Amino acid sequence: DVVGLTQDQAVDRLGDAGFRQVRIEEEQVSNDSQDGRVLQQSPSAGRRIPTDQQITLTVGDAPGLVN
Repeated sequence: DVVGLTQDQAVDRLGDAGFRQVRIEEEQVSNDSQDGRVLQQSPSAGRRIPTDQQITLTVGDAPGLVN
């Protein structure tokens, strides 16, 4: 489960687990503490999937902040 990690931490952790296809989607957030953090992942944690399957991470993007 990489929800709550920063984008870089999440990509590194998934890479360490053998996942190379990681897609990033951004979602605007109003809470600065969510900026740059993974809000959700698909497929969800706990499911066994092949390492060649794409993982999609939704990352918070607070307007006006620079990551």
